[in-house]
Amino acid sequence: MQDNFGKPETLLADNGYFSNNNIQACVKQKITPLIAVGREAHHLPLEQRLMPDEPEPANG
Repeated sequence: MQDNFGKPETLLADNGYFSNNNIQACVKQKITPLIAVGREAHHLPLEQRLMPDEPEPANG
């Protein structure tokens, strides 16, 4: 069976994969690692969710 995808050039991963070992493994294989180093909260506190939207700028 022929490999139609070739060699990967980039790794895209979430923050659960961020480690020195994973970065070094990518470097060794000449793969550019794009790994999240942090995480944003998914849900704002109730007070912030219920606040009115800020007005749009007048000059758009």
